[in-house]
Amino acid sequence: MFSISRIHSGAIKRSLVLIICCLLTFLIYDCKQNRFESEYVEITPLATHDTGLGFVGSENCHECHKEIYETYIHTAHYLTSSSADTNSVKGSFTNGSNALRLSELLSIAVIKTDSGLFQKAHFPQTDSEIYTHRMDITIGSGTKGQSYLTWNENALYQLQVSYFEPLDTWINSPGARPGVLSKLRPVNNRCLECHTTFAKGVDNSGLHNTYDKDQLILAIDCERCHGPLQQHVAYHRNNRDDLEPRHVIRYDSLLRQQRLDMCALCHSGVGTSIEPPFSYLVGEPLNDYLTHSSENGALDSLDVHSNQYGLLRSSKCFQMSKTLDCATCHDPHKNQRGNTQWFNAQCISCHSAGMVGCAIEENIAIQNQNDCIKCHMPLFNSKTMTVQISADSSETAVKVRTHKIGIYPPNAIANAKTHIK
Repeated sequence: MFSISRIHSGAIKRSLVLIICCLLTFLIYDCKQNRFESEYVEITPLATHDTGLGFVGSENCHECHKEIYETYIHTAHYLTSSSADTNSVKGSFTNGSNALRLSELLSIAVIKTDSGLFQKAHFPQTDSEIYTHRMDITIGSGTKGQSYLTWNENALYQLQVSYFEPLDTWINSPGARPGVLSKLRPVNNRCLECHTTFAKGVDNSGLHNTYDKDQLILAIDCERCHGPLQQHVAYHRNNRDDLEPRHVIRYDSLLRQQRLDMCALCHSGVGTSIEPPFSYLVGEPLNDYLTHSSENGALDSLDVHSNQYGLLRSSKCFQMSKTLDCATCHDPHKNQRGNTQWFNAQCISCHSAGMVGCAIEENIAIQNQNDCIKCHMPLFNSKTMTVQISADSSETAVKVRTHKIGIYPPNAIANAKTHIK
């Protein structure tokens, strides 16, 4: 009896241990599941592409790509559009410096109030108001200038006063009639396609200026180049141990023409939409969505302001290389403006010292600080970007650096230094 009791007792102990182990395993698993479920937040898209893919905003990229995000937000691409506030608007609101004089009788003041920023058209002698429009959106990083947009219900218009950085002053917006109050300019889809990540037009023809305010994503952010990222962010929040990028367009996976098309969407001229604006996604053939002048035969028509892609294609550097594209010289995640050391290093990486001699006169080379870019990519007048500095002045062309890499006569280089840029 004693031995039988001991056997039963041992069996019971083993059973209890097994039950306890099962309970502990279940509890540990349940805790992990509950902890994960409590951490995971379902992502609601900010906007939805026609394909059904969702945009979630670049702020969601910060949690995994902190270093890239924190350098990218200082680039001209990211700053090309934003909500209009005192942080984004670069011009002065100080009395005496905050107005554009159209004539002796007309003026537009840029004013700041507790409820926002406004442009107020008035008769300066009596301060009688003609109209006041809110500045809702800032367009332009401020490198050369900025323009400002206003909402009228769901219709978007460009205001008459813009900012010109080289002279740190308010000017007449491009396209506005000089000396008079102009009708506000409707902002169509193609304009926004180069200054925002996504806009849902009420009219898909692209010829109108009505938009769904709840589906407008300002800035050129991560999702413009990597595609809508709702699936990517949701997957990696749910699978944190998977370090292989999923549901995202990777630049190094694209063919050369696909990489060029990504930039050419905005840097190949205004073009004519074949498909509705904002329907193109990186990786697709741009020619199916947009017509643009970028062939060598149309070189004279290519503008330095808007067709960097066509000018680059016309360069021997491009034609003699199988790999050169925009990212060969530009790191899209960093603000490199003025970093001549970086750009010259990109030139030297192909034109190694000793292999290619510089034929320029030594005194000019010294004057230009041995800067390859100043000589081989000089500034030229833009055909499309002109500004009127004051009511008494004629329109002035803004100088922009050409992307047709070549050998230019010394006078072209010298003239580039003496104009607004």
